[in-house]
Amino acid sequence: MKNINHIIKLKFHFFIYSIFILFISCSESLPIDTTGETKIYNIDNNNTFYSDTILIYGEYLGQPDSSNYVVFNDTLKILSFDCIQWTESKISIRIPKLSGEATLYVVINNKKIEVAPKTYYINLNISPLPPFKIVKIDAGSFNMGSNFGFLDELPIHNVNINHSFLVSTTEISQRIYSLTMDTNTALVIDDDLPIYNISWLEAIKFCNRISEFYNLKPAYIITQDDYVAWDTLANGWRLPTEAEWEFCAQMDPTANINEYAWYSSNSGLTPKPCGLLKPNNNGLYDCIGNVAEWCWDYYDANYYNISPTINPKGSLTGTTRVNRGSCCIDGKANIRVQKRNSQSTNTFIGIRLVRNI
Repeated sequence: MKNINHIIKLKFHFFIYSIFILFISCSESLPIDTTGETKIYNIDNNNTFYSDTILIYGEYLGQPDSSNYVVFNDTLKILSFDCIQWTESKISIRIPKLSGEATLYVVINNKKIEVAPKTYYINLNISPLPPFKIVKIDAGSFNMGSNFGFLDELPIHNVNINHSFLVSTTEISQRIYSLTMDTNTALVIDDDLPIYNISWLEAIKFCNRISEFYNLKPAYIITQDDYVAWDTLANGWRLPTEAEWEFCAQMDPTANINEYAWYSSNSGLTPKPCGLLKPNNNGLYDCIGNVAEWCWDYYDANYYNISPTINPKGSLTGTTRVNRGSCCIDGKANIRVQKRNSQSTNTFIGIRLVRNI
């Protein structure tokens, strides 16, 4: 019992001693020096895009206060309270809706701060959207269809794609779609996930809108009653034809599907962020699995019997449009490059963009 009381006393004295040391240390610590000369060094990246977060580094930048702010293009004022972060050494701010060449300067205590002698301005090059990677697909020919699938994949027939084109390496992300269209239809919202749960017509409208963002000629003419005509000579972003899709989605048939595709066995039945798995030989990610991808063509189960051999564009009429690649809720049997899909109500359908060169 004496030993226990002794131990308790020792712990109590140690606790009191620790509090005393902490008090002495705090009372003797020096306050943060905020009286030095304010300096702006520059930003982490002068090439940026709308909604991007940039960092401005410096010294003695103050704290959030009505006299501290950033000004874009001499007119747009962002108060320090509205920045993501404002400390003595760093300002974190989201790029407002600007495009092209722009400038910013920093104001501390209502005084413009020089970046260099006689220069207050930091120059920016702002893109309208986050960049997305693309690859060039060269013209070529291939055997379209399969003997080991469904009847609408027959007959196997040779197709010649006689033009090169550009294609996005991943499915279009929710971030790009929502910034372009000011809406997000996905059931699970996440910037890095592919956009999905969109109709074919919504995909078409997205193609036109993103083309306009990049000063390209829209590929589609949409009438008031939502009839869509394709200007095949336009250089804007568009949906691939079914033949173009299968041509650039080709992969080694002996490849381990788990290394290339999110499907029912490994996805948890939900889409995954774009581009996590291996790409195919053309450098394209998630061509199979994850979310399916809209194509231009009307679906026709017998189309392969009458398909042209050069640049087929699908049937002239139909009630549904083709989507390819299948998705995260599909079983292994459907996760094939040759598998044709025609569901108009499948939630898990997204977009891969192509455009003429």
